[in-house]
Amino acid sequence: MLWGYFDESGFHDPATGRLRQLSFGGCLASCDSWSGFEAEWKAVLAPEGIACFHMTDFENWKEPFDFKLPDGSRDKAKHERILNALLEVIAKHVPHTYGFTRKVSKPSKALSDTYEWCIIDTIMHLANASAYQFDEKISIIFARHKDFALPRIERYFGFMNYGDARLGTVGTDSPGNLCELQAADIISYEISRMERDGIPRRYPLTQLSKLGCKFRFSTSLP
Repeated sequence: MLWGYFDESGFHDPATGRLRQLSFGGCLASCDSWSGFEAEWKAVLAPEGIACFHMTDFENWKEPFDFKLPDGSRDKAKHERILNALLEVIAKHVPHTYGFTRKVSKPSKALSDTYEWCIIDTIMHLANASAYQFDEKISIIFARHKDFALPRIERYFGFMNYGDARLGTVGTDSPGNLCELQAADIISYEISRMERDGIPRRYPLTQLSKLGCKFRFSTSLP
């Protein structure tokens, strides 16, 4: 069995606050690959007093990521060391990463419609991968979202699990409970930045690529 973990990252218009795009990012690996992941992930964070990694807070130096030197300035070396250690854990255990971005087409229903399409993109792509790319079934865990309940996801999951597709199970959970979803948070954040800013991959994605991770990204316009 392969397990994929996916989180979302949105970009809102600075002037209006409206959602302009939504990105889903995630990691896919075998049960054996994931087995040692949690212990190594926590071994990076626990000594720093960090219970859950969140890339947005990390990038903005918010607690508990507001590392300081004795003179009160930012401890950039520690900041970089923690990020690099987490990237190494991902690359060691996760050979495949994915990203799906949807631009908002209907501002009045931006979140519900765009989130739904990202769910569909993710399940459809992994259903095809289970049929034609991998020998194992694929199960998916999404980061839990208060406005998009699991039964709604399960309907799409069941609908696409037909023919040659070999999907296993689908579920939702909180990144605070699963380190795998914290890794997916890094991927989704970086994909969102790449699509939002129209720039090449930033350091985290280029570093993961150097360490051997394979990427599959797609973007759908309105």
